[in-house]
Amino acid sequence: MSLRRLLLPLACLLIPASCSDFSLPLAARVQPTGPHFLRWAPTADLQFEVIGAAEVGAAFKRGGPLVSLVGGESGAASASTGLAPALDAYAVTFWAVEGRERTVQINYISGGVKAPFLSFTAREPDWVPGRGDLQSGDSVLITIRLDSLTVGAHFEPEGLKFDKASTLKIWYGGVSGDLNGDGLVNNYDTYIESNLLGMWYRGTSTSAWQQYNATKSLAEKSITTTVWHFSDYAVSW
Repeated sequence: MSLRRLLLPLACLLIPASCSDFSLPLAARVQPTGPHFLRWAPTADLQFEVIGAAEVGAAFKRGGPLVSLVGGESGAASASTGLAPALDAYAVTFWAVEGRERTVQINYISGGVKAPFLSFTAREPDWVPGRGDLQSGDSVLITIRLDSLTVGAHFEPEGLKFDKASTLKIWYGGVSGDLNGDGLVNNYDTYIESNLLGMWYRGTSTSAWQQYNATKSLAEKSITTTVWHFSDYAVSW
């Protein structure tokens, strides 16, 4: 018997956690029980901009100046600069109208490269908390609040219901491939993306997170789902 074979059992007795870890399949080592929220890559110049049907929107820069945008259906906008507090303090707001379709898109900009982050199409808002059923032509103010750390968004008014399925699409390319947040891009991240990654939802800020039916595109690095009600949606595993 070789010296190596004699020493290996002794090593496993001394460091059992390490030996058992390497004996497990990859699926068991990526902690599949979620939610594990994807976090934005730590890029100093990360910014967001809003285009589309936003009545009030903003282009944000993490840790830097805020450029506020006010645009209509055409996406035209005027800008003014000011000092920006934390990103979570900002929101995209637009009117959704019963009988009409409205779409807003939020892009992120990193290293001078612009890419899509979130697209939401509101169709037939039907019931609003505190107001009840909407009639044809009635409108409701929808707010999308961004998270400064994780890839997700909070939608208001909380509890809003739609008569027709609205569409939410979130791109996760802004995490730069590090899906488990360990600072490395490796086969763990590949496994998570292919097998575990999806859309998660909670109905209220105090509800438990749960997985939500969605379609994933590895080529686009995006997840698309239908939305019947608000409040929080996030890309997680």
